[in-house]
Amino acid sequence: MLDGWSCSGTHYIGVIASYCSRQEGGTEIQPRQSVIAVPPIPTVDNESGVVVSDHENAEFNAETHHTFLKDILNSYGINFQYLVICLICDNASVNRKLARTCTKPAIGCNSHKFNLQMKQMLSNYTELENVIDEVQMTMKSAHTLKKSTLLRNLTDYRAILPSETRWSGARGMLERYLKIHDELNEVKENNHSDLQMNQNMKFKQKVEPYAYMLAELDQFTVTLETENHTLADCRSDLGTLITTLREHRAAKGSPLFRL
Repeated sequence: MLDGWSCSGTHYIGVIASYCSRQEGGTEIQPRQSVIAVPPIPTVDNESGVVVSDHENAEFNAETHHTFLKDILNSYGINFQYLVICLICDNASVNRKLARTCTKPAIGCNSHKFNLQMKQMLSNYTELENVIDEVQMTMKSAHTLKKSTLLRNLTDYRAILPSETRWSGARGMLERYLKIHDELNEVKENNHSDLQMNQNMKFKQKVEPYAYMLAELDQFTVTLETENHTLADCRSDLGTLITTLREHRAAKGSPLFRL
């Protein structure tokens, strides 16, 4: 199992070994996971194959990842070709090519697939996207130092902005907006601030069903990431979700009606 993360020009790869073993003196086989490495991946010149200190001539391609994984496993005395059954990773193109390069099947991350699909769905759903944009405008306006101070005098909750990498950030932002709506309104009215906010109650009522809908879908994401959730469970849950979405499409007035 592997995943990558970049920070300040350095690319790290987390490698987790998933395997089965017996406890000492026991007979029952138990699934286990162990983090075996989280190092920065070496930057290798594509032409010479030599490790370089800068990233200018380096390329983090499938071949580089393949060599990197084999070196890590060799340090543990693990033969990559014979003992690695499959790769568990997200659905990035480099990972798909990595699986082909090392002739191992790749099990894609269902949570990542769901995240990508949700981002596409939100971008195609104009009404929901408009609601999110308008709430984000308010939260961004309330995020300044002056308005944050005014808001802090009224509530312990802060205005938050959505994460750029996960669709569920929109869910958290809508929920927080509803939680501090009255306080935001008070900041705008009583302090004569230039807070950008739609004060029409009909807009708040429009936000509520969307916040509920996204919370339900986010709970589905949490379920996919449960430790004991099997691949078969994930596939079954995705099938159930598709059926539920189709039912909502047929339900007049449902916030999922046009998804």
